[in-house]
Amino acid sequence: MRAWWATALMMLGVVVGGMVIGFGTFSVVEEYDPFCATCHRPQEVTYVNRAQAVRAGEEAVDLASAHTAVALNCVACHRGSQSLPDRLTALQLGVRNTVAFIAGRSFGADPRALTLAEVSCLTCHAEVVERPGFENHLHNLLPEFMELPQVQANPANAIRCVDCHVSHEEAPGVPGFVIEEVVLARCEKCHAVWGRGPRGLER
Repeated sequence: MRAWWATALMMLGVVVGGMVIGFGTFSVVEEYDPFCATCHRPQEVTYVNRAQAVRAGEEAVDLASAHTAVALNCVACHRGSQSLPDRLTALQLGVRNTVAFIAGRSFGADPRALTLAEVSCLTCHAEVVERPGFENHLHNLLPEFMELPQVQANPANAIRCVDCHVSHEEAPGVPGFVIEEVVLARCEKCHAVWGRGPRGLER
């Protein structure tokens, strides 16, 4: 019996040790954008190339590459906060995507990835959401909007930071990379779902 328990504990130790080493290794290599590009689809490789171009002195052409200028890498906007739940979620997504890549399958979108991106935005830009005043109502009413029953019951009604601030859409010369057509569409969606405010905004 003792030998059986010793073997079981040894195997458990190997598994746990392997997970710790794997988690640690992944946490280190994910900091390097080219590592991310080795598995991702061609468009992600394009995003990494844009970031590298900004590091080499070229002008940013999208919001994501503009963040490169303030020393942020890809994972900084895709891992959420440094909290354990966010790190575990990011790790689960990484494992899922790795398995899909090895199997030759497409990753597909995952709502958890959007949640992590939202948390990442708010890590640096929380003051934007908190700033009072009607001129900022599209931001400061967003938390209340996200708590509406019609949003809670149907995730398709949700509006997140990245819905307006499209990270990888090319918009050179556009102030703040805020694309008017994209934002106005979200304004109309918010008013329609909430049932408040004007509809059919001018374009």
